[in-house]
Formats: sequence, C-alpha cells, structure tokens
Amino acid sequence: MESNFDKVIFSLSGKLCRDLSKPQFKVKIRGKKNLYGVTQLKLRPDTVDPTLLRTKLVSDIHNRLGIPSVSDIHNRLGIPSLSANYITLYINNEYIGLYVLTDLFKLSWVEFEYGEKDTTSLYKCERSYLTSHVDYCKNENDDIQGDTIEWNEFIETLDNANSASDIEDIFDIDQFLTEMAIEFLTGGWDHYQNMHNYFIFKPKNGKWLYLLHGFDLDISGRYMHPVYSIDKFILNSYLINILILQDPTRFIKILQDVINKAFNPALLFPHIDELKALIKPYIEKDKTLDENSNYPGRFNPTEEDFSTIEEWEANSVFTTVSLYFSINY
Repeated sequence: MESNFDKVIFSLSGKLCRDLSKPQFKVKIRGKKNLYGVTQLKLRPDTVDPTLLRTKLVSDIHNRLGIPSVSDIHNRLGIPSLSANYITLYINNEYIGLYVLTDLFKLSWVEFEYGEKDTTSLYKCERSYLTSHVDYCKNENDDIQGDTIEWNEFIETLDNANSASDIEDIFDIDQFLTEMAIEFLTGGWDHYQNMHNYFIFKPKNGKWLYLLHGFDLDISGRYMHPVYSIDKFILNSYLINILILQDPTRFIKILQDVINKAFNPALLFPHIDELKALIKPYIEKDKTLDENSNYPGRFNPTEEDFSTIEEWEANSVFTTVSLYFSINY
C-alpha cells in the first residue's frame, strides 16, 4: 500500500539528537489527510542505544498494560501510551537507514484518542517536579498564552496535599504509580526523575494523566549498578513522598501487577528474541559502509555514537557496553 500526501513538513527534531551522527526527524502531515489516524510522527535513530530495542520494548510494555483482558476487567492498569515500530527510511531514493517510528503526544493525538479537538489541557514538561517551586510545563495549544487557571489550580492542589486522598479526585494516582513502577523497573531515570520527557494531560470530565515518552535511555542504567532498591532509585519529591514513601502499599501492589502482566521474563525474553530477529538484517546494513565509505544516514560522522554489530549483539544479551555519554547495561 502506498500513501501520498499533498503537504508534509519534514524537519529535524530534538536538542541532543541534532548533535548526533544520525539525526532524528519529525513529520507533520498537513491538510485533511492522515496516516492511520496520525498526523504527527517522530523518526528516531536512537544512536545512544546500541541495541535499537529500548524504545520499542518500553513502548510495547506500555501498550500491553493498556489492553485489559477479560480476566482484567476490574484491573485499573489500562494506561494511555504511544506506539512504536521499525521502518526503513529513504530520502530522494537514498537509503538513510533503520529508524523507530513513533506517534507523538500532540493535539492531534488527543483528538484521535479522546475525540477532543484543539484541547487546552495538554502540557509538555521540560523541567518540572509538578510543584510550584519547579514547574516548567508548556501548553501544547499555541492559542493558550502563559499559565491557565486550570493548570495553576492543579499544581496548587498538589502542593497542598498531605496524602493521596487529597488529590484522588483530580489526579489519576493509579496511572501515575503505574508509570513510576515502569520507570523503576526499566531504570527510566530520564523522565520524572530528571524533570522531563513527559506530558500532563486532562481529558474532559476526567483526571490529570502523566504521559511518558523518550525511552532510548531506559533499560540502560546510569552511573550505577542496574539493580537497586526503590528508595535508592526514585526521587524523593513531595509528590513521591505522599504517594509512595509515606505508605508504599498501593505502589507495591501496582508494581507486582506490572511485573506479572508486562515485565515478566517469560514474556519479555521471547519478545526481545523476536525483535532481534526482525531487525538484524537492517542493523547489519546500517553498520556496513557504502560505496563512498559512509554508513547509511550518518551525516555527522565525527560524533562517537556509532556502535558495532558486535556491541549490538552483546548489549542485547546481558553484556554491558560503553557508548557516547552513557553506560548501557
């Protein structure tokens, strides 16, 4: 099947990724057309991940938790999430390489998933612990200038809460704790723990939700052994204190549910093997010099973020490798 569009905006994406050897791109489909309901996409090279598996795996974990089974009809683990899959990219018939294609938390995503056009309740957080002291979250609707009353009231309520019961009516605590469990299990330090790579969204007549994205550094470790206790890993912010550290009972139950349903080795290991088999021919092609002695799509070859096929194989089967600025357990 071939899809053609009259107007597409194709641009570079991300701050760090602009400096890497293989750039990250963003695609915006304009006009009245879409691609399977999606109008904004991100093409991720994930060069800081030697395996090119991490974004796909963590996205699949989210999607698995977002699909309740018949036996889980009363399970509250269903969570909104992005999808991810692999593509090969060509620009003007030139092979650019293997990428991970994801959708984005944008107004169009809200409209497709929730039926709300031009929402004013989607915020991108780049530096925030969801407190008034550290709160840099920007509304994704360009028609909204500055903070809104709704957002200020939300942050003020979080600031003044003494327990989960004080925010239960406005904040989906189970969904937030599910994401905290995923961050803990995957070593996801580059989200709430690092004050960014997440969105906050409030559906109409619903509760505020915590939405994660950017998983290329998850399941990696960072300057520490990848096995740690919850109190050593998780940020002791005011919100974490009242929702987890004061009484971890609710969090531990959700953590066990996430392990049973999505982070179980009996589920993950075969899936990793399946994905490895799927992408191996394309990984090999990406790591083979072309007739001009260049690797596909690497427009900035001086950056030291290139991993070998041996590192790809090793890092996906229990072997730690060092790459660029991180240690990949």
